[in-house]
Parts: sequence; structure tokens; C-alpha cells
Amino acid sequence: MLERLASLFLFLQALTLIALYISQRIGIYYFELSPNNSFFAVSHVLGGIWVAFAISWLLALKQKKPSFVACILVAFLVGVAWEYFEIAANLTSSDSPSYLSDTLSDLVMDTFGGLVGALIASHVAVLFRQR
Repeated sequence: MLERLASLFLFLQALTLIALYISQRIGIYYFELSPNNSFFAVSHVLGGIWVAFAISWLLALKQKKPSFVACILVAFLVGVAWEYFEIAANLTSSDSPSYLSDTLSDLVMDTFGGLVGALIASHVAVLFRQR
């Protein structure tokens, strides 16, 4: 039964990645040159949701329930890794005046996405067990 739940989490990951791709394309097309890039918060939330679904999928493969702590913590850690990547790839500069606020808001959105994904995954797991 958990194998089917794992398949469902894999499907949810795919849907989230499609939504993430679409939001990125919209953000780049309409807001890339805008001084206010808060639209990309949507991408960070979707990224956190995807991480939560990925963790839930891995746990389901190991015959375990989704874990709130694991989903939120890993979403935060992936967000930190992404912020390091942005600096390494010269996508942002730590010397920028808005760097700290942008980074902190990105990490909050990543973590919030992990929380939302964990809530959805837990709800899906409960509904799945009731069937």
C-alpha cells in the first residue's frame, strides 16, 4: 500500500515541478529586470513544497510516514544551498544592499513551502490510509 502512496508523492513532485517551471518562466519574462523581484517568492514556496514531497516520497519508499520535521528542515537546508549557489553562479552579490533581506525572505519562503508540503503530504497519507 505504501508503494502506491510513494507513486502518488512522485506524481505530486512532477506537478509541483511543472508549476515551478511555469512560475519561473512568468517571473523571468515579466519581472527579471524589475527592482522588486518579490514575485520569485512563489518559486521559493513551490521549491519548498517540492522538497517536502521528495522527502515524503523517499520516506514512503522506506515504508514510513511523512515527517513534518524532516520536510521543513530539508526544505530550509535546500534553500540555504540554493542561496550559496546564487552567489557562486554570480546570480546575486552579497555586497548588494538588499542581499540580506532578499536572502532571508527567500529562506522564509523555502521553509514555508516545506511546511505547506508537509501538511499536504500528511493529509494525503491520512486520506490514503482511510481508503
